[in-house]
Amino acid sequence: NLFNENDNINFDKNHFYILSIINPKYLEMACDEIALKTTHKLKLKSNNQIDIHSDNNIDLIAKNKVLIKSNNKIDIRNDSQSLKNILIDITDAIANLRVTGQAIIDESSRAGIYGIRSRIYDLLS
Repeated sequence: NLFNENDNINFDKNHFYILSIINPKYLEMACDEIALKTTHKLKLKSNNQIDIHSDNNIDLIAKNKVLIKSNNKIDIRNDSQSLKNILIDITDAIANLRVTGQAIIDESSRAGIYGIRSRIYDLLS
């Protein structure tokens, strides 16, 4: 019984070693690679928080769509930009567009758009 603290059974060293009991409340594994594969659904659920950390890339790949949903706020950011601030600046830039005469856009009012476009590329590409 892997969950019984009083059971000192070790398996044959050619096959498997259990160095300590598995605590179902806390499990930590250190290895080079873990692969989880299912033919239908993989569900990760926590009553508190799920942390995913990588020193390199985290790839979310889907055939149809990736859904990010929260009952509260969603924060998408990198080290220097947040999507919220970029979108606020986009709406401010649109609000500050000036039309002169016969629906001609004052080209100087487009300057803010180029900076916002650059920030979007920095955040999302």
